[in-house]
Amino acid sequence: MKPFSLFLFFFLSIIALNLLAQNTKEFHIYQIQLGAFAKKPSLQEFDTLAPLGILNDQSIGIEQTNDGLTRLYLGKYLGDVTSQFFMQEVQNRGFKGVTLEEDVLTLEHSVGQSLEYTIQLGSFKELNILKFAKVPDLRKLYVRLQGDMFKVYYGFYMKEESLIAQNIIQELKAIGFEAILVKFR
Repeated sequence: MKPFSLFLFFFLSIIALNLLAQNTKEFHIYQIQLGAFAKKPSLQEFDTLAPLGILNDQSIGIEQTNDGLTRLYLGKYLGDVTSQFFMQEVQNRGFKGVTLEEDVLTLEHSVGQSLEYTIQLGSFKELNILKFAKVPDLRKLYVRLQGDMFKVYYGFYMKEESLIAQNIIQELKAIGFEAILVKFR
């Protein structure tokens, strides 16, 4: 290759990689909205979904509605690959009208980008989130699919918060969890 052609090849490759990186949603957080109900549904209707994520009525979205409906959500999933996997799994279990809700701010805004660490509670071939019912705050549980392993995370932390995270790790270990601080990005 001629020097100019080589330069052009590398330059275009770098631009393509940057465009791909901008389009990834690896660090977006998702929930699956199972529905909006006029009266609060019985959670027993959703028993088959319990191993996949925490059921709750707290939205991660920015827009909050005041239409009198109760919305039910499943899990908190890190990344678009993970959320698509669980969306398909929920649909395979018979829940067809579900939608994804995305939180683009938590990890992507200027403050959120400094969140680089998490407490990993485990890495599993098969996920059963019910194992984590004893954690102090279920709202801090996140699931990420990497390769063929499910990683369960507890909260996100800045490097400066590592001492706080270490204290939380001790609390989690005291109630029986194998918890370690890991850099997730």
